[in-house]
Amino acid sequence: MSNAYSRLLISLIASLAVVSSAAVASARQDPPEDPPPQPAEPESPPPREKIPPLPDVDMRPTDTGLRFTPGMARAIAFQFTRQMKWRYELSDEQVKSIEEALGRQIMKLALDTDSPGYRDAIELMMETVIRNDGRLPAEEAKEFARRFKPALPHLDRFFEESAKQVSSRMNMSQRLKFTADSAPVLMGYKYFRGQIEQWERGQVAPMNRFGPDGRNRLDDAASESAVEDPAAAAPPEPEHVRVRRQSDNELGFALEAQLGEWREYVSQATAYYRFTDEQKKAAQGILKDSLDRAAAVRTPAWLEKLRENRYRRVATGRLGPDVTAAGPWMSQLMRERAELLKPIDDLFEELKLRIDALPTSEQREAARERIRQAYAKAGLEIK
Repeated sequence: MSNAYSRLLISLIASLAVVSSAAVASARQDPPEDPPPQPAEPESPPPREKIPPLPDVDMRPTDTGLRFTPGMARAIAFQFTRQMKWRYELSDEQVKSIEEALGRQIMKLALDTDSPGYRDAIELMMETVIRNDGRLPAEEAKEFARRFKPALPHLDRFFEESAKQVSSRMNMSQRLKFTADSAPVLMGYKYFRGQIEQWERGQVAPMNRFGPDGRNRLDDAASESAVEDPAAAAPPEPEHVRVRRQSDNELGFALEAQLGEWREYVSQATAYYRFTDEQKKAAQGILKDSLDRAAAVRTPAWLEKLRENRYRRVATGRLGPDVTAAGPWMSQLMRERAELLKPIDDLFEELKLRIDALPTSEQREAARERIRQAYAKAGLEIK
C-alpha cells in the first residue's frame, strides 16, 4: 500500500469518526440531571478454553529430508566467487572458471558423504548440543567421532583439491594473497580434525572457546589437556554457570571480531587504493600502532567490566517479559557497554582516517573510477 493511499485511508477514517461523533451528539436529547442508577449485572466467568489432547504421534524420524542439490552447490560457489572477485581482482573469465570448479567440488563432497552414517552423526550432534546448550558430553562426542570419522578423507580431498584448482586459475599476485587468506581456514579445519581424533578417544575439551580475558583458547595448548572424564557423571549445571559460559563465549567472539575488523579494513584499503610497497609498510605501521594502543585500553580491569556487562545482558534474557530488551534496564546496560567500548571505537575511527590519508589524489580517483565501472557493469549508476 502506497504512502499516499495510506494517508487517504486514514483521513477518511478520521473524517467518519468526527462525523459520527457529531451525529450522535446532535441526536442525543438532554438527559435528566440524575439518571436512576442501573443495577449491576453479575459478571459471568470467562468460558474455559478447551485444551486439545496430546497428538497420537509415532515418535520416529521423518522419512523425507532436505536434499543437497546441484543448484545449492552452484549457489554456494556463486556466493564464494562473488566475494573473491573484488578481493583478488578476478576477471569475469576467472570468476566463471572458479565458480564451476567450486560447484563441482562442493557437489562431489556432498555425494561422497551421502550415507545414513554421516546423516546420523549430524543428527546426533544436533540433538545433543540443543539439549546441552551447545555442549557435547564425552560419550556423545565419542559416538559422533566414530560415525563422522570416515568423512575426514573426503574433507581432506575437498580442501586440498579445491585450493589447488582455485589457485591454478589465478595469476601470481592473486595466488599469493589467496594462499595467505586460506591459512586460517586450513588451520581451523586442522583443529576440527584434531578434535574428532580426541573425541574418538573420549577426550572432550571444554566448550568455552574464549577465556574471561578474551584470549582465544584454540591457540592455548594447555587447554587441550583439560578434558572431561567420560566416566564422571556431571551434576546438573546451575543456571548462572550456563549463562556465564554463554556470555564468555559471546564476548570472546566479539573481541576477536573487533580487532579482526581493523585488519580487514587495512587489507581492503590496500587493495582498493592499490598501495605501493612504501604505502603498504606505512599502513601496517599504523595498524600496529593502533593495535598496541588498543591493548593498553583492554586491561584486565576493563575486560572484567565488559565481561560483567555481557553476563548481565545475557542473563536479562532469562528474566521473562517483565524486563524486556526495550526497557530501561537493558538500555542502561547498553549505555555502559557503549561507554566501555568508546575508546576502542575511537581508535578504529582514527585508524581509518590515518589509512585514508595515505593514497595520492591519483590513487583516489583511479579507485573511484573502478567503482564507477563496476556500477556500470552491474547496470547501476553512481554520481
